[in-house]
Amino acid sequence: MGFGSNLAVGCASVLTIVGAGYVMVQVVQNMSQHPDQSGSENSGEGEPEQDRGKPHAMKMQRIYEWLWGEGWISAGGLGLTQELLEHLMGFGLKVPAKDAMRVLDVHTGTGGAAFYMNDRYGAKVTGIDEGCWILSARTRLLKKRDTSLLHFYDLNVFHQLKSTHQAVYDLVWCRDGFHAYDEIQKRTIFRAVPQQLRSGGMLAFTELCKQPGPLSATSGPFECYIRSRGIDLYSNSEYRNLVERCLSPGWELKTVDCSNQLIISYAQDIDLLLEHRHTFIAKFGSEAFEELEIELKSRQKWLELGFLGFVLFVVKQASSR
Repeated sequence: MGFGSNLAVGCASVLTIVGAGYVMVQVVQNMSQHPDQSGSENSGEGEPEQDRGKPHAMKMQRIYEWLWGEGWISAGGLGLTQELLEHLMGFGLKVPAKDAMRVLDVHTGTGGAAFYMNDRYGAKVTGIDEGCWILSARTRLLKKRDTSLLHFYDLNVFHQLKSTHQAVYDLVWCRDGFHAYDEIQKRTIFRAVPQQLRSGGMLAFTELCKQPGPLSATSGPFECYIRSRGIDLYSNSEYRNLVERCLSPGWELKTVDCSNQLIISYAQDIDLLLEHRHTFIAKFGSEAFEELEIELKSRQKWLELGFLGFVLFVVKQASSR
């Protein structure tokens, strides 16, 4: 999932961006066994009473899918995801010759990246997230294809990541999901996940990063937005240092600044929204149009000013010298 989508936090809540802010939506916590070992898969049938934010969250899902395409609630949709995966191939990620590439899609959301990697690479993808409202979208998409290589689970993501001890994945993938965790949780994740990778495997994730220095050096609205939402942003170098301190010998970290790609993507989104203004308003209403326009323009401006950066982090086995 990405900036502009729903971000799972700890055990039992999801943050949904609305307009230029976040709204807290409570979801049910569903503890599960390791999805690649045993335990029943959540079919998405039935809705827990605790999921009271579902109608609004599903509306936002439909809005983002209108903007980025069916199954996509991460900024940039398919196009940006393809660019990010091309970077991974450049870093040496390979599709196994003898069996399917095995991918863990962390905070999978509506599963856009999972479905794409299955289509493009024939990957066997396990998607994990927390929040029952998104299951219906994945169920809808699953009906359109062979599901033998696609499995989705609603569970406690942090518990899952820290508790798996087998090397089973070629790629662990996450779009903008780790900034929802505090520093101690991040360290736990970055120590645990590399041990879950098969030979040649990678951990790849994107994050929004702030500019170096205190938030007070940015604009008032941006500082207010970040502080009021309790978002724990790091600069690129701070995040890099955090990850590198967690890696065991034999692992290395690579980074790619993809801010320009996201700026271009938001510009395209704004053009699309304005071009189809009347269609959007007829479907979602004028208030939703104004909120989305403010949201997209604010993010584009913050990226252009350098208040925000969009960075791809790749943890891989160190190259031999």
